[in-house]
Amino acid sequence: MPQVGQARLVEKTFTVPTFSGAVIVNLVSVFSLVGFLYFLTQHLQLVIGLSPLNAALMLIPGVVIIIVTGLLAVPLVRIVRPGFVMAAGLSLCFIAYAMTAIIGSGSSASVCSSNIGLLVSGSKPVCTRRVSTSPLACAPTTLSL
Repeated sequence: MPQVGQARLVEKTFTVPTFSGAVIVNLVSVFSLVGFLYFLTQHLQLVIGLSPLNAALMLIPGVVIIIVTGLLAVPLVRIVRPGFVMAAGLSLCFIAYAMTAIIGSGSSASVCSSNIGLLVSGSKPVCTRRVSTSPLACAPTTLSL
């Protein structure tokens, strides 16, 4: 167990450009995903008129998709170059945001659910892009001894 005043993060890992870039892309991706999910639940309740329970149930396919893509992203990164996987994931996120912007308030609950599926299937490969190629992938969680 670390002593008081002892660093919990290994600061040297942030000097590696690949690791720092992966952390920044992960942060932006998760931040936008959470904001989109908040916006979408508000849209489902206030515009479409679903109850809070039904709006939450509409998010279940997205949760299933994020679990599946999380399990498939690491083997995919080992087969396909990580940059291609990340570009494909960001493209899926862009398509989901563009569909939401173009369709606007006239979208149905099923269109919102498909947008959630596109967004989470795109954001998970972005978050796991360097898991198999960088030995520093889990470095922030290690304790400095």
